Amino acid sequence: MEMDGGPAGSISRTVEEMEWIVGHITPIIQVEPHFSWQRNSIYLRFGHRDFQKGSSLCHVADHYQLPLERRFAIGDSHNDLEMLDPANAGMTACPSNSVPEVKQKIQAHGGYLASNSCGDGAVEALVHYFG
Repeated sequence: MEMDGGPAGSISRTVEEMEWIVGHITPIIQVEPHFSWQRNSIYLRFGHRDFQKGSSLCHVADHYQLPLERRFAIGDSHNDLEMLDPANAGMTACPSNSVPEVKQKIQAHGGYLASNSCGDGAVEALVHYFG
C-alpha cells in the first residue's frame, strides 16, 4: 500500500504470509528508533513507534485526568497489544476469538478473558468490570 508515493503498509494473502513479512521486517525496524507498525490479521500499517492505540488511550485519559485503575481496554488483535498493556489500562479484557498473543497478554497480566466472542465477549467483559 502506498500513501503520497511512499510505503504505508502491506496486505498479505494469508496470516502465515504476514508472519513471514513481520519476521523479515522486525530486524530492519528495530534499528530505526521511531519506526514501527500496527498489525491486524493480514493487514500491516507503518507508523511512528509512539503513535498507537496505547498512546492514544493514555493521551485521552490524561486529558480527562482518568487514573490508570479506571481505564478500560478491550481488544482482539495484534494492533491492540500496546493498549492492553497494564501501563496503559488498569482493566483489560479480550473476547474468546482473540489472537493467541492477545489472550496470552491478558492472562499474563490478570485481565479478563471472556468466554464469548466478538461483541458478546465485549459485553461480558463490561459486565465483569462494571456490572
